[in-house]
Amino acid sequence: MKKSVVMYFFYTLLIVILVLSYLWQRFQVTKMGYRVSHLASRRAKLGDEKKYLEMEKLNLSSLSRVEKIARERGMILPQKPRVIAIRESEHSHE
Repeated sequence: MKKSVVMYFFYTLLIVILVLSYLWQRFQVTKMGYRVSHLASRRAKLGDEKKYLEMEKLNLSSLSRVEKIARERGMILPQKPRVIAIRESEHSHE
């Protein structure tokens, strides 16, 4: 009789441990599913933000915009390109 009580307790404990392990595993799978969903949403949002910032960069660096701002600040284009050639002296390599 004492042996059957011990075996009953052992099997009951084993079943409880297995059920708890299964429930823990299901909890972890559900938790990871929510995490994956959140990260996918975040990735999509960051992709949209990247596209917006790339368009903003192109807009801000456009030549016509830069020229307009330069004119508003009093800058002008040079009339004639000036190139001054400088010959190397013999002593510059020392």
